[in-house]
Amino acid sequence: MGAWGHQSFENDDAMDWLRKLEESEGLSVLESAFRRISEADGEYLEMPECSNAIAAGEVVAALLGRPFHKIPDRVSRWIEGKPKPSASLVDLAKSSIQIVVNGSELQEVWADAGTDEWINSVIDLQSRLSSA
Repeated sequence: MGAWGHQSFENDDAMDWLRKLEESEGLSVLESAFRRISEADGEYLEMPECSNAIAAGEVVAALLGRPFHKIPDRVSRWIEGKPKPSASLVDLAKSSIQIVVNGSELQEVWADAGTDEWINSVIDLQSRLSSA
């Protein structure tokens, strides 16, 4: 895993996904990242797609006005002028992230690392997506 930290954007997969985000105009790039997880239908979820969904969740939280305090400048620039996400996109984000937490390669790697830092950062993201 090309990761240098436990936060959502501290890995190569999420940073690569940011290029797709920057090249996109609308919110469909976010939905696509979540759909890959939500439509896996029991298939093993590998690290890249999980990292992308977590990063996309951070973007949704930022669009809701609840960004992580260390969100990349690239994300801050991208969200300028974008609409708030629909309730259905927020729900898709929340359910996709929960699927990643419930069992995926990303979850397994961090569990094997013997640290709670990753799960705590994901719980924080989930709370920012669920806040009223």
